[in-house]
Amino acid sequence: MPEHAHVTVLLRLGPGATECAVVVPSGTPAGGVWGHLPRELSAGGPPDGVRYLLNGLRTIPGAPLRDGDTLVVAPPTHEEIRHAPS
Repeated sequence: MPEHAHVTVLLRLGPGATECAVVVPSGTPAGGVWGHLPRELSAGGPPDGVRYLLNGLRTIPGAPLRDGDTLVVAPPTHEEIRHAPS
């Protein structure tokens, strides 16, 4: 397995999407990508309820990243917000 993973990150947290290419150690968890993003994108860390899609499939923040992966970071869906515990 390669030592480093080249990952495409798509942040869909506001209007439009921001795409960023990052290099992380192989196996870095999806939620750990915040420490590898440019400062202007990572300020404040992940918003509450953020969800991760790895190569098109919803995943947990602990899913390991590998070379060539695409990680989408998005806010929770309307349905998830509606059913969240109070």
